[in-house]
Amino acid sequence: MLFTKSPIKPATSIDSNVWYHVTEGRVDRAGRKFGSMLQVDKSTGGLKVFPITKPPYYWQFQALNSSASASPALYVVRNSLDGAAKQLSACRNETEPADGQTGLCMAPANGADDAQVWQIDQWGGSGDMARDGLRFINAANGTGLWLDVHSGNPPFMNSSIDADGDKGEPSQHWYMTSAQAVNAIEYSTIQTIDPASAGATATTASTTADSEATASATSGPDSTSGLSTGGQAGIGIGVGLAVIALAVAALFLWRRRKAQNLASTSRSLPPIGSEKKFHQLPSELPDADAAASPHSAAFHLLQELPATAARSSSQIAHEAQTQRYELDSTPVVPR
Repeated sequence: MLFTKSPIKPATSIDSNVWYHVTEGRVDRAGRKFGSMLQVDKSTGGLKVFPITKPPYYWQFQALNSSASASPALYVVRNSLDGAAKQLSACRNETEPADGQTGLCMAPANGADDAQVWQIDQWGGSGDMARDGLRFINAANGTGLWLDVHSGNPPFMNSSIDADGDKGEPSQHWYMTSAQAVNAIEYSTIQTIDPASAGATATTASTTADSEATASATSGPDSTSGLSTGGQAGIGIGVGLAVIALAVAALFLWRRRKAQNLASTSRSLPPIGSEKKFHQLPSELPDADAAASPHSAAFHLLQELPATAARSSSQIAHEAQTQRYELDSTPVVPR
């Protein structure tokens, strides 16, 4: 159980719709203007308490309990710069000299992970949270470790804890003041990852949290999901290029075949029977008696036709037939 019998009472007056400026008791005091704040170290991914940055890191505490008077008071914690997709978590830090080597980090939001669930208690009995300060206990680590800070080093979970009271190690006392309203719908829900489906779902802020520490629910990427988006895109591009290449090849073959057909049909051929008619022409010169006959006149006409190389055999044959027809049809006048 996270809850222990102690004079320290649950911090139930934290407003989930408020951004808080958070610092620790070694560098700042209650009732004074804060000069430092809890913030993310961008060079390491861990957290640190350093002088105020611009823009500042403010923190939101979303209650997991269904009732404000529930004990213990359990929260998930988000900051104003990383958004609701990340939550404050206890993480292993191999450079941490303290037992357990447990520090802080911002982890992907998972309301089912106890390492992201924080029990927050109020020191003292005055009822003034801003004056008394707070104690942070991580649900996955149990009540035997409290959030502490090395001087000039990152926060860590410390097993060397103070006696329950408002006196003791200042670095285990955390202070915060309200900065501004949240007023963002994404911060009104808690992301919970279902280990069975590895899918993130949003649960309302009124979800009842189990007050007992349970094993952390972790989920990794699905190793059987098949090709990545990049692989699928590459296959699609390859198929598209293959289709284009086939289309171009088909067009090239079609044009080549069309050109061959045009060449074969446009080749000039002699007219049918023209060679035979030329071979039937007399190969000997006619005698004097035959010179007066119409056939001999046709022969002389053929001999007088131009023998230009540019004229085709079909033209010569056609003109010869025309002349012969005219001569044959001319009436012969008797002498």
